[in-house]
This record gives sequence, structure tokens and C-alpha cells, in this order.
Amino acid sequence: MTSAIEAQMPEGRISGWLRDSSEKSIVRGNVQLIFIADSGKVRTVQSDEAGRFQLEGIQDGRYRLLITAAGYRAIRIDSIEIGVQRRSYTFDEIVMRLGPSTELDPVLIVADRSLIQSKDGNVTFLAGDSPLASGSNVSELMTQVPMVNKDPDGKLTVRGKEPKILIDDKPVELNMQHLDLFY
Repeated sequence: MTSAIEAQMPEGRISGWLRDSSEKSIVRGNVQLIFIADSGKVRTVQSDEAGRFQLEGIQDGRYRLLITAAGYRAIRIDSIEIGVQRRSYTFDEIVMRLGPSTELDPVLIVADRSLIQSKDGNVTFLAGDSPLASGSNVSELMTQVPMVNKDPDGKLTVRGKEPKILIDDKPVELNMQHLDLFY
């Protein structure tokens, strides 16, 4: 059963720019998105005249990108995970090297930090890193955090208790309506 929060989540998106070492765009490069759990599920797009590619409507899961172009070594990008923590990936530039090689193909590992972090008994939600941050106010973002509730008066509770709100690591005495004015 899908929760109300999952139903509101947008589908994933991956985009990027293919170029060679001289910064020339690679046109008609093949970009394959391979679902790790079922390698038979593959989506393929080609880079456009500017070397740009985009895959949209990606369901939650773990993926691998396999990028190939005539005359260039293949590139494999692992560790792409579309889900609640991250909805999109943008690869500003993927540099492809000329010619086939007996060397191993390069593998790019994508590392990410979690939107929700727990340290020393404190739970931190990194609102600016959320894919929902664009076009949302603080109140809307906070209602997406697990165990966070907001009553009709704008009072925020975490596990039934009122949280301490920090902005740039400094405590503030504002309710959610006040925060929405500043965000």
C-alpha cells in the first residue's frame, strides 16, 4: 500500500552532458539506465546535438548508467539510487576518453549524504538538500519528514514533543508560520 507521502513524491530524473577531453559535445551518445534488481529493465536515450541527455519518470530503486559512443571508451556509473532521499541526479559533465582500451573502463561512484541525520541524540533534516525544497516553504518541507506533525495552528511536533528549531546552528523562537515568511 502506498502512503500519502509516497503518492505525492515526484518520479525521478537523471540528466547530464557528454563531452570529450577537448570539451567537444558528444552527439548521439547512448545512455542506458539499468535497473539493478532486474537488469532486463533498461531504458535508453541518446544525447542531443549539445551532448545533453535526460531520463524522466524514473521509479524508485537502484540503477546503473552505461554510457557508450562510437570511438569512445564506455563509462559505467554505479550507485544511483532514486527514492525519498534523492529524486534527481544531474551530471554537469561526463568526460569520455577516445578509443577502445585494454584498461579497465572507469567507474564513477556517486556518494550522497542522507537528508535526515542523527548525531548525539539530535535529528537534523537538511531541507536545502531536499528535491522538494524548490517551490516549497519550510512548513511544507517539514511535513515530509517522518514523525513530524503540524497542527492547524502551525505548531510543530516531533514524536509528540515540540522541537528546538535552529537556523544556521542558532536556536530561533519562531513557529512554522513565522519560518515560512523567512524561507
